[in-house]
Amino acid sequence: MSDHEQNAAVAIFENDDDLIHQENLFPLPDAVEKATGIRPHLSTCLRWAKTDRFGVRLSSRMLGGRRLTSPEAVLRYMDELTKAKDRK
Repeated sequence: MSDHEQNAAVAIFENDDDLIHQENLFPLPDAVEKATGIRPHLSTCLRWAKTDRFGVRLSSRMLGGRRLTSPEAVLRYMDELTKAKDRK
């Protein structure tokens, strides 16, 4: 991935952080289940939120030691990850 593509991916998720403030937040596995119908293990969700994959990371927030996200953020993450993977 070129520097320009990496910067574009980071810019997309900076905007995503603004959007998540306006959405209902749920614990990571709950949000993924609401968005996809599939409930992954908590460690899988944490990896998506804490580790860049192709320059993409699941947007999330911490509250009381728990990481939260929205179903909408999960769908955006899936879209951006798919685009990034297809570019590679």
